[in-house]
Amino acid sequence: PAIASTLSATLIPFAPVYGLMDRIPNAAAIVTIRNNGGSTINGPFHLVFPSLTHGVEVLNATDTFGGWPFITIAGIVRLAPGESAKVAVRFTSPLATRLKMVVYTGGL
Repeated sequence: PAIASTLSATLIPFAPVYGLMDRIPNAAAIVTIRNNGGSTINGPFHLVFPSLTHGVEVLNATDTFGGWPFITIAGIVRLAPGESAKVAVRFTSPLATRLKMVVYTGGL
């Protein structure tokens, strides 16, 4: 896998989501990745969350990579310069949490 250095990831949080069974608050957000470079980047694209705060979990993670949860951005095979893609992310224990995101391309 390669870190996509010309891609940026932006997280836009929205209202907390409450689990039906446990009533523990979760948060949901939309992450937009954008190709800021001058050439097309081929996918697949994976949004990796290294160094999560203890107790924070990505509820809709595709899998883990090096112990870090990641989400594969489905349906996007390439991003031309200036193009973007969005992915929904759900978290547990979101209060006072800073999230680091890294976008990888290729197989993990």
